Amino acid sequence: MSNINFKSFMVDSLKTANATYNTMTFKGVDTFKDADGTPVPLEFKALSKKEISALRQEYTTRKPAKGKKGNYIISNGQLVYDETFDADGFNDALIAKSMVCPNLYDEDLQKFYNTYAATELLNVMFKGEDYDYVDECCSKACGFTDADDEDEKVINELKN
Repeated sequence: MSNINFKSFMVDSLKTANATYNTMTFKGVDTFKDADGTPVPLEFKALSKKEISALRQEYTTRKPAKGKKGNYIISNGQLVYDETFDADGFNDALIAKSMVCPNLYDEDLQKFYNTYAATELLNVMFKGEDYDYVDECCSKACGFTDADDEDEKVINELKN
C-alpha cells in the first residue's frame, strides 16, 4: 500500500474552484422554434451533490412540534421538530438552476415576460407537457434518471 502515488488522485478538474459539470443538449419543445421552424434545443447542466443538497435545505422548513395543548413536544430530552418540504418549489428551483439554454436568470428574458425570478419565468415559459419535458431533461442531466437510447441519438445529432 505504501507504493501508491497519491498524486494520481489529484485531478485538477475536480477541485471545487475548477469543477465543471457536463451539459446535456435535448431536442426543444414546439413552443420555441428558430427561423427555420425547428424547435430550439434545450441545454441542461449537471448539478453537484452539494448544490442539490443546499437547494433541498432551502426548501425544507423546520419548526418545533407542539402537542394538543400547545406545549412543545420533547422526546428523549430532545425537542421534536415538524419538517415540511416544498417539493414543487424545490423542483422549480432545480430546473431553473440546471437549465443553461434558455438561461432563466437572464434579465432581458425575465423583463420580456414581466417576471422577477427564474422559477417564475420557468412556469410562464413551460406549461403542461412542456414543463413535464423540461423536468425530465433536468432529471436526466442531474443523473436522477438515465438517458435512454433515443435521447443519446438526439444529443449526438444536435452535436453534429
